Amino acid sequence: MPRFSSLYQIPARILLLLSFLGYVLLAFLFPLLPNYDLLPVGDIRTFAPGMVAGALYGVLLLALFALYWLLYRKVLDDPSASLKRVLGASCLLALPLLFIYPINANDVYRYVIRGLISSRFGVSPFEFAPADFGDQLYPLLAGEWFDATSPYGPIWELTASMVTSIGQDSFLVNILVFKVLGLLSLVGAGAILWMLFALRGPGGQKNLNRRAAFTVLWALNPALLLTFVGNAHNDALMIVILLTGWLVINSGYRGPGFLLFLAAGLIKPIALLAAPVAFVSSWRALDNGRSRMTYLLWVFAGGGALLLLAFLPFGNPA
Repeated sequence: MPRFSSLYQIPARILLLLSFLGYVLLAFLFPLLPNYDLLPVGDIRTFAPGMVAGALYGVLLLALFALYWLLYRKVLDDPSASLKRVLGASCLLALPLLFIYPINANDVYRYVIRGLISSRFGVSPFEFAPADFGDQLYPLLAGEWFDATSPYGPIWELTASMVTSIGQDSFLVNILVFKVLGLLSLVGAGAILWMLFALRGPGGQKNLNRRAAFTVLWALNPALLLTFVGNAHNDALMIVILLTGWLVINSGYRGPGFLLFLAAGLIKPIALLAAPVAFVSSWRALDNGRSRMTYLLWVFAGGGALLLLAFLPFGNPA
């Protein structure tokens, strides 16, 4: 690809600066601060209603992905980049996204409202919907889910309750805290991936040499930055717990690691799809009946206790 070779010569700092400016432009085009209480809840078309504006948004996204690919290639050719530099770059690019309106998914509004159901009113979001509180919880901000109870797990609702305990009655502060939580989860998952690559799984030394580039694929990905920070989506916390569980399993602690897979399912039930893979992987690594019986004890006794403790603050899980 000789015509593109000059692009690969652009210094990483310049690529990073251009990426940062692209995210700043996104935050300027879709500002959160003056629109966080917009009714009805907005989306991309609210801020870019015309064909030209929509096309410009698409071009900007393509440019961010192109810069992301060039940054990956730079690190792939020079694997000396440290974890600190990779995650620092991720935080830099995420900074403008703390102030972007959640244009791609407005679930964060439901996170805030259901967190307030628990922290302000002291009742369960599994029993009460936003509509049950009239105008006290701005039901229109819940969108089409205003009359629905929580579809998430108890660990997530406990997290939401803690977040809204910090933000109190300020919708804006609560949204910003959820965004910070998404950023911390993104960075935490990047650090765990770095450690997983250091375990030298498939690929051995080659995998270890390229772990900086592989971590860049996660930490600087525009789709993940927009989803986890821009939209504050709770998938970020679910994924970081899944990755932590996989790290613990690969470190030899298979029972506790599997419980983390179950804990991720108590954030979003879809995470339980990964649990059979973790179970079978751990089971096959055990070489005698005693270790397998100990593992089963962790699975059934530990899993039951985790489920009970997670639902305990909300009363009877039935």
